[in-house]
Amino acid sequence: MSARKFSIKRVIFVLAGVLLILGLLYFLCGDTIANDLRLSKITRQLDTLPQPPGTILISTKAAVGLLVGNGNHCDFFAGAVYRSQSSAEAIQQHYEGRQFQNPLSGKNEEWDITILKDKNSFASLWLPDDFDHPEAWGLASESYSAGTLFIVRAMRSYDANGDFRCH
Repeated sequence: MSARKFSIKRVIFVLAGVLLILGLLYFLCGDTIANDLRLSKITRQLDTLPQPPGTILISTKAAVGLLVGNGNHCDFFAGAVYRSQSSAEAIQQHYEGRQFQNPLSGKNEEWDITILKDKNSFASLWLPDDFDHPEAWGLASESYSAGTLFIVRAMRSYDANGDFRCH
């Protein structure tokens, strides 16, 4: 009987240790993991968004953390640059009313669509610092001469939480 009591105590001790480690990991990394999952939900919706006919993907970017500004908030960004044979008006019409389900607010929100006429188009966009220039998206000066370039994106900011990337 004493050997059985000893093994039960050992199991309880090991389980308590595992629970303590899991609790500590959740405390240290829980918000980081949760934010990665939220960003993943947005990027999956972007990946499955129907494109106008004759459209090809040029580049995609996604990030979570302190992406713009100088602190105490958390930014979520997902975007893709495309080239299409459709006109700018047809592209705008195609995306009219298309929404994504925002995993942070729980609301349906519209995608931001911008036609990229030239390399200066990036200057007027609210983009993360690492993505605010054409070269980050694989675009060169000659990229603007064939077809219509456009970007589909979602950039949202929320209060900072325990995610170390947001402070």
